[in-house]
Amino acid sequence: MKKSLPQILFAFIVITFQGANAQEWLIMHILETGGMDKKLPFFGNDLYDKVTSQRIKKDTAYFGLKGQIKSFTETNYYVQEGIMGGISQQTTLLFNKSGLLTLNLQGDTSKIGRSAVEHYYYDSDKHLTKIVRKKYDYNYISLNISEYNSLGYLTQETDSFGSRFSDKEVYHYKTIYTYFLFYTQVIVTHKAITKVFPDLEGGTFKFNFDKKGNYIRPSVICNYDSLNRNISYSIDYGCGSNSALCMNVSTKYDKNNNIVEQMVIDNTTRNSKWSFSSHFKAKYNEQNLIVEKTSLPVSMGILFPSDKDLTDESIVPFPYTYEYTFDKYGNWITMKGLWGLKLSSFTKREITYYQ
Repeated sequence: MKKSLPQILFAFIVITFQGANAQEWLIMHILETGGMDKKLPFFGNDLYDKVTSQRIKKDTAYFGLKGQIKSFTETNYYVQEGIMGGISQQTTLLFNKSGLLTLNLQGDTSKIGRSAVEHYYYDSDKHLTKIVRKKYDYNYISLNISEYNSLGYLTQETDSFGSRFSDKEVYHYKTIYTYFLFYTQVIVTHKAITKVFPDLEGGTFKFNFDKKGNYIRPSVICNYDSLNRNISYSIDYGCGSNSALCMNVSTKYDKNNNIVEQMVIDNTTRNSKWSFSSHFKAKYNEQNLIVEKTSLPVSMGILFPSDKDLTDESIVPFPYTYEYTFDKYGNWITMKGLWGLKLSSFTKREITYYQ
């Protein structure tokens, strides 16, 4: 399945290694992407993911787009009781004539609130050399400058954090990544320019791989099919301990590599007795775009299984359907999500081309 822009995560990373507070990010990502992210397991705070995230070229094909695209804006709208409201999320991408991503903007940086912008820079051989990321929160601004070698590995970062309403700087430091043994080991060193962000972890880290070259994650057991697609994984960060992630995810694909079924069994212990367990099946059209998604009951209980207000309707399988319109280049420009005949979601795309 082609990637949808809300599924392309914006990588403003403050390093946290498998802390309990960060573990819920995985659950929230599954919900945000509807289980459709094929990069499994999809962790956002793993050092290996961080240093290798740009080894995959970010071009128009990566985003599932056709033609020589100059600019792309995807806008999601609020929908309540079948009525479309204002903008809930907006992403803008710019590409050069070679099809490489040069800018990724989320939100509106001119307004108070959360927004972020990334600028991508390349050398004459079209290798990524640097990403400049600026993130605006309600009270703070963070700046990250990431530098990469010709193989796409992260080699250095410069981070600074400060108030949005003054010139006072809170943290400013560099992080150096030095690799050994064919990139299976890395030494992480933090150097203060003014002050290092607290609790950053440095030292030597080793990356382990299976016989097929798949990265072996700590506390995660993965299984792959004959096409080396991840069909299941189990996570145990201390099952039974409060907020320690404990879950199993199984995924099925069709011949075009679309996710047609996924089940999440969430056994994480929390202060509140609820679970993010979920189960769905999906269907696709000839363009490999999702056209139907049906949520199903889960053997461990559906979402929020301890809620006494659940009705019989909440455990009956119900399909969401999706309708598209396309431009002359074959890119979809509107997508309507329907629950029965009622509008449940609406996304619009504005695309300009070089030709």
